[in-house]
Amino acid sequence: MDTAPTSPNPANPANPANAALADKLASPVDASTARHIALNTGAFSVKPGQTLLHAALAAGVSVPYSCQRGACGSCRVRVVSGSHERIRPATADGFRVAEDELLMCQCRPTSDMRLHVPDWTPKPVPRIDLSAADAPAWEQVGEGFDLRGVLEARRLSIEAVERIGRLMTPGMSTQQGLDAAERCLREMGSIRTWHPTYIRFGADAQFPWNRPLDRARVLRERDVIVVDIGPVWGEYEGDFGDTFVVGDDPEHQACARAAREIHAETRAEWARGLTGVELYDFAAARASARGYELVPEVAGHRIADFPHALYGKQNLAKAGFAPAHGLWVLEIQIRQPERQIGAFYEDVLLGEAEAV
Repeated sequence: MDTAPTSPNPANPANPANAALADKLASPVDASTARHIALNTGAFSVKPGQTLLHAALAAGVSVPYSCQRGACGSCRVRVVSGSHERIRPATADGFRVAEDELLMCQCRPTSDMRLHVPDWTPKPVPRIDLSAADAPAWEQVGEGFDLRGVLEARRLSIEAVERIGRLMTPGMSTQQGLDAAERCLREMGSIRTWHPTYIRFGADAQFPWNRPLDRARVLRERDVIVVDIGPVWGEYEGDFGDTFVVGDDPEHQACARAAREIHAETRAEWARGLTGVELYDFAAARASARGYELVPEVAGHRIADFPHALYGKQNLAKAGFAPAHGLWVLEIQIRQPERQIGAFYEDVLLGEAEAV
């Protein structure tokens, strides 16, 4: 199917991926009240009340971003000069920045500013209709996309999760686990994450990504650990998650094993050509057959050259077509609420040769 020509402006109203920004971007900038921002990737002006991220997108200045809620840290920049204020107080689950940094999605300027985005290559965004529910609209990638980048990001993410799992020891808190995970990712060379790192111990493992972490929970001698990471490796997004068991509790072991098995069975159905909707219907049935329930909020997502947010944030579970390989992450989270146990497993959908 033909697509419309590309546009360098990621906030173009023709791109529904940024439809929520339309009202904020519609009115012209009044030079007498605007703040002027010099960024190492371009210059732009900010209207009163507007965030730095919204203003950059309105001006067609390419910047890294993903969650737009202050959690992932993708839009972190260094403040060279000038002053700013947050649009809302920082939360415990928010991304923590250094004293000389800010999150563009959470801040507005109170003076003219100079900012620096580290390690970022500006990218144009295609002018496409993301409201369409077909594969061409949902499976856009950057002009220089190469599947080998996804494969390398996957390899590094799997290695990172294994390393992080080994760092988790009984007696440590969730916050200590998160700190250890972040140090591991930085040591391995990831400079940013496109989604927050999630570490969940024990009963917390039954809850989805949008449930705040219990940062004070302590890992017990017989427990479960969910590790879910979304690092950026070079120009590509990684995403992998797994469940580890501490001790010999058979229910914990069975739950972790079931999440992996359901993932493998669902991936096999994907290889047969099922749509995203059908995949999650199948996974729910397989979970139920084992005595678990599938967590509906954990519904799969895109993966691409960073950031895939430029092309939209559709869920795999809503895709009415057979997903292409190398572009989607199949997430499986199961739980038994009455026993307060859960497990998680996710990986990129790939053919047999690439998945090895």
